[in-house]
Amino acid sequence: MDEVNSPLSKHINLILLLLAALLTAFGDLRNLIGPLAYWTAWTGYASYFIIKRIFNRKKLKNHKVVGVFFACFMAMIFSSLLAALINSSIETTYQSVKLMAIGLVAYAVFCNSAELGWKDFLLVAKITVTVQAIVFVSSMMSDWHLMLGDGRQGSLIAYPGVMWKTGAYLLPIFLARLHLEKKDLWNYLSIGAALYLIISDGSRTGFILVSVMAVGYLILQVRNSLKTALALSLLACVLGLFYSVGALPNFDRWYENYGTEVQTAVSRISEDDAVRRRMLSDGLDIALECFPWGCGFGATSADFDTNAMVVHNGYLSVQGHFGIIALIGFGYLLSFHAFSIKSKNSRKKIINAHK
Repeated sequence: MDEVNSPLSKHINLILLLLAALLTAFGDLRNLIGPLAYWTAWTGYASYFIIKRIFNRKKLKNHKVVGVFFACFMAMIFSSLLAALINSSIETTYQSVKLMAIGLVAYAVFCNSAELGWKDFLLVAKITVTVQAIVFVSSMMSDWHLMLGDGRQGSLIAYPGVMWKTGAYLLPIFLARLHLEKKDLWNYLSIGAALYLIISDGSRTGFILVSVMAVGYLILQVRNSLKTALALSLLACVLGLFYSVGALPNFDRWYENYGTEVQTAVSRISEDDAVRRRMLSDGLDIALECFPWGCGFGATSADFDTNAMVVHNGYLSVQGHFGIIALIGFGYLLSFHAFSIKSKNSRKKIINAHK
């Protein structure tokens, strides 16, 4: 990295990054400790690194990434403020302030990450997915659980419908480690824990995302070892067969405790989801109606007989709420890393940096 840190400073950075990861994985903590305490924790985290950067102006190693990140966030903030002005919406103005706060926190994470290495990221990912898996298993196998707030993101700390994100977002890190180093037992266990969270959650989005990752990883393995790729393909087929017929644990007790029906991602994908289709249809209509400058926060929702529901599509929501400039910034923020790997030389640099 650019800066040479003392062992104590590095340990502090590692602990703070771990706390940030856990705050993200267990985001519903804000309903238990209150929004003020939750955002105070994030403010303390961000302030530490922002103040540290003020006194140490040495250029970050990933300063170009930070530049792109800031440009995307500035586009979203400007567009949201414009939508607030056009629609005279106080709520949209408030969301603009939240975007600023999130941007500062993300900048702090960049500063934190710049002082750590690949093995540090891997350790944080392993601990995060392990903690969430242990919490979920403890909740499922006993009467113990930790109640969290109003259930807006889940009434339990690791409730189905929420926890798939930790497993799905961290799984690529574990697969990268597997590709570079086979002899890492904790990494194998972390892959198993991540898949366990995704499968038990029953999320269609998580299932599709992991399926795409699996295909990509198999293609990567074919280039290196056809034998390994065939073995992994066979294992995936066997597990998929068992999962589809219900031979793997389907967590009946967990769901029965809360009066809900057991559903796997495969069964949910095969079903006709009229509610989701209605959400997407209404969301598209609203996004087009609110083109180009947006209709303000809260505009993008589907009206049902009982209540209004968000459309569950980030791109339609951003366009409907904040307008086309925010949509461009949001889309590029999520995709610009894919355009940075242009050649074999750049891929080799990435692999060497992770060794």
